Amino acid sequence: MSRRKLLGDNIRRARRVNNLTLDQVGKAIGVGYGSVAKWERDENTPTLDHIVQLAELFGLPLTILVEEKLTGIVAMIPEIEALPVLKQQELAGLVRDFIDRANNP
Repeated sequence: MSRRKLLGDNIRRARRVNNLTLDQVGKAIGVGYGSVAKWERDENTPTLDHIVQLAELFGLPLTILVEEKLTGIVAMIPEIEALPVLKQQELAGLVRDFIDRANNP
């Protein structure tokens, strides 16, 4: 599953859990309901600003809205290993920081 597909599924799931219509979500963040529908169907991708607004609207941490299953990371190992060592270390630091914050909210 692509990241874009995952984001669309997460938006749809969060909207439904919050009992909101496409129109209500669109109005809350300043876009038309058609834009929200396209995001959910993965025909378009929301801007970062809209993703932040969606997370706030749904009462979710941003990381939950854009979360990718960890199995997706396994597929990225060849790309990660191809990075320069300093970039690999930077990425490892980000992951450690993320895990620390997840374990100590």
